[in-house]
Amino acid sequence: MQVFAVIPVHNHVEETLRCLAGLTRQTGVECGVFVVDGGSTDGTPERIAAAFPQVTVVRGDDSLWWTGATALGVDAALEVAGAGDFILFLNNDTEVGTDYLQKLVACSERHGRVLVGSLNVSMDTPPVVVDSGVRWDWASVSSAQLPVEAGAIDTTDVTTLSGRGMLVPVEVFQKIGNVDARRLPHYAADYEFSMRAARAGFRLAFSYEAVVRVNTTITGREGDLATPVGFGEALHLLFSRRSIRNVMDRLRFVAAACPPEYRIRNYAAVAAASAWLLTNVPILFQIKHGLLRIVLPGRLKSWMRARKLLA
Repeated sequence: MQVFAVIPVHNHVEETLRCLAGLTRQTGVECGVFVVDGGSTDGTPERIAAAFPQVTVVRGDDSLWWTGATALGVDAALEVAGAGDFILFLNNDTEVGTDYLQKLVACSERHGRVLVGSLNVSMDTPPVVVDSGVRWDWASVSSAQLPVEAGAIDTTDVTTLSGRGMLVPVEVFQKIGNVDARRLPHYAADYEFSMRAARAGFRLAFSYEAVVRVNTTITGREGDLATPVGFGEALHLLFSRRSIRNVMDRLRFVAAACPPEYRIRNYAAVAAASAWLLTNVPILFQIKHGLLRIVLPGRLKSWMRARKLLA
């Protein structure tokens, strides 16, 4: 049994080298690594070849983005993977301990070869939990991070998984195909893929023992809907491929992953959030929040603050 890690990169070579330092020293599990370079201009392929000659670098260009690069790496890994192997999605802004893969594989096999997500914590001191597992509820148009139960080593209560440390049995790709680079070129493709796997009958789990340390300073910006933004910044958040709030990506995610009976309400929620963001340009923001603080009942204000809609 082997694990083949797929890491999409575009510049940030020092981050990539730090990530590879831990990943190439795994104990208890044989690991192959495929780094997919999306047209880096900082010498990434050459630096990897010099420091980690055992790592395979797949050359691409800057049109790949996260999903295209990941799909290319998965295709390369599947050419050499065998029955019983795994493929790991991982970003280059991460680092892991030497027993990381061993813990992930143990969790997957403990639950019958399930897909497994990783506990993400920041590289800050002290670290902050970035991802503790997600439950996505299409019916109520909401998602939430799961609480980490004291003494728990894993959970199967998640409904989707992040690509920052997702272990996938090879048979999943054989049944449902690859990540969807056509519809979701950058953000949400990992969530959609794991949701698609769950619909196909594969179970999801989340390991609290397999920890990924994340450099959150180079992660794409989401934007706080309770914070004023300039008009240009609002347009960037709504339409840039680098933005988690990209309205087209969110609509395509709903189309790909949401059950049909809940699509209308989730399309409406995306549209409403986008319109709300546009009202956060400074003058409108001051008028809107001043009025809302006066007219809204306390319970509704608390609800909006919990969802980062109101300051």
